[in-house]
Amino acid sequence: MLEFKLPEVGEGITSGTVIGISVKVGDAVKKDQDLIELETDKASLPVPSPCDGVIHEILVEEGQDVAIGAVIIKIEEGASAEPATANEKKDFQSSALPTETDKPAEAPQTAPAPAPTPTPAPQAEAAPEPVSDDYDTQVLVLGGGPGGYTAAFHAADLGLRTTLVDLEPNPGGVCLYRGCIPSKALLHAAKVMNEAMEAHDIGITFEKPKLDLDKLRAWKDSVVERLTGGTGQLTKQRNITYIQGRGKFTDSNTLHIEKVDGGEQTLTFAKCILATGSRPIVIDAWPKSDKLIDSTGALELKDIPESMLIVGGGVIGLELGSVYADLGTKIDVVEMLPHLLNGADRDIVRVLESRLKKSFDSIMLETKVVAMDETASGINVKFEDKEGKAFEKEYAKVFVAIGRRPNSENIGLENTKVTLTDRGFVEANDQQMTSDPSIYAIGDLIGQPMLAHKASHEGIVAAGAIAGHKVAFEPKCIPGVVYTDPEVAWCGLTETEAREKGIEVSIQKFPWGASGRAITMARTDGLTKLIIDPKTEILLGMAIVGVGAGELIAEGVLAIEMAATATDVKMSIHPHPTISETVMESAESFYGHATHVYKPRKK
Repeated sequence: MLEFKLPEVGEGITSGTVIGISVKVGDAVKKDQDLIELETDKASLPVPSPCDGVIHEILVEEGQDVAIGAVIIKIEEGASAEPATANEKKDFQSSALPTETDKPAEAPQTAPAPAPTPTPAPQAEAAPEPVSDDYDTQVLVLGGGPGGYTAAFHAADLGLRTTLVDLEPNPGGVCLYRGCIPSKALLHAAKVMNEAMEAHDIGITFEKPKLDLDKLRAWKDSVVERLTGGTGQLTKQRNITYIQGRGKFTDSNTLHIEKVDGGEQTLTFAKCILATGSRPIVIDAWPKSDKLIDSTGALELKDIPESMLIVGGGVIGLELGSVYADLGTKIDVVEMLPHLLNGADRDIVRVLESRLKKSFDSIMLETKVVAMDETASGINVKFEDKEGKAFEKEYAKVFVAIGRRPNSENIGLENTKVTLTDRGFVEANDQQMTSDPSIYAIGDLIGQPMLAHKASHEGIVAAGAIAGHKVAFEPKCIPGVVYTDPEVAWCGLTETEAREKGIEVSIQKFPWGASGRAITMARTDGLTKLIIDPKTEILLGMAIVGVGAGELIAEGVLAIEMAATATDVKMSIHPHPTISETVMESAESFYGHATHVYKPRKK
């Protein structure tokens, strides 16, 4: 009798909660068959059987906390379930088979129908060519961000021997360690402070929030640690070989790795997925100073400076600028172009901009930075506006957020057949294959939009293509979200793009001032907009600004991917009262009869 103890499931995990039991006493089980599902503070995961046998006793129940090493199930090794008795077989037969009284009445005799003409069976598809196993690893993924680890996980799930190489202790990349995740943690903290301050408008008064910077920083770091610990755990569960180091190609099927611990290793591979990501653009002429920071420096949250200039009115600058403004920093933004968030529709951005003007000290559009000089107390910045007028101002810190460039240098691509664009992006087709048939590429490395969710889907395509599946990266739209307050989100065709390309569209908007849910939240600063083909009535695009816009935009993505019409959207019953109703009523507006917005009938 085997007393099966709860095995180790990850570094630092000492216990877990049983949230599901997949077997019962008397069940025959196979080795690696799931027995229970365990939830830890890092992930939910199945616990498989260590052997073939029969379940003799289950010593845990759902909802119970169990320590690592505790006996959870007793298994009779090698035993098999007892065969059904004659009576059991008889009972099964009597319940499963129809009796005489169950038989339907015989149909009247008719002439037999002519036999249908047989149709030839469809030709079976040729089996995909297997990935060669004559290398150290079948699939090597270079780069462990959301694109890279998704690609590695999917390759392993498809049965391919997979190796993942990255500099960090666990997969996660810029997104989890120095991007999407820590920034959203800080944005949440800033929003809580903001809401506490604004609650007096509805009759609730708090004392002014007090900031414990060390505790806030520690909480942000704990979020990162939890998620990256989870990806590390998932890597082990999939039996992926994880190597912490920096890789460089020596040829199209060989990678030399300088390990973080000082060692070196050379690996041969059948196929590689490049997922090395991108890094912030740096202007060499600007001073090298800890007062001049990029997104990584801004997320470290070393202090809350008295003043800060954000160079660049894009997503990263506005998100982190909002955080620092809510934490007490006086923020100025400078942008060379005429608008913030270039690419998003003006009516959508205008709602955000009106709120930012209240929280930021200044937003300088069509203005460029001419020079920067470090001083004893900060950075002195010289500007020039669109009329050519020069002026200058000193800031405690300057945060540069003017874009990112691909990490395609210093990884040995010159030793392969991979080709680059003149801006350093790797060229790849819609199966993610590069000009070198052994190497695939995904994510920021191959160009815009530089988004984690785009990279993840490309990773799934790359792994599927390597496994021989018929796949291609052909999305109808990729959503973009700006996690400011209010949030901005869009997908598909924008009104601006339609105008530039001469595409005839119908624009339908629903102001959140007419939304019952928005009014109950005291957040009517929002707008939902649909871009519709007036002839086919198919939804081509959606844009939203307002609280939770990033969650709402997924409805637009699904509708566009499914070629939904305005009728499909308006006829889909949305719960009341919710902000999602603004999507439905925008679709109703296309037909001239939105319930909560009056539109006079055209005569």
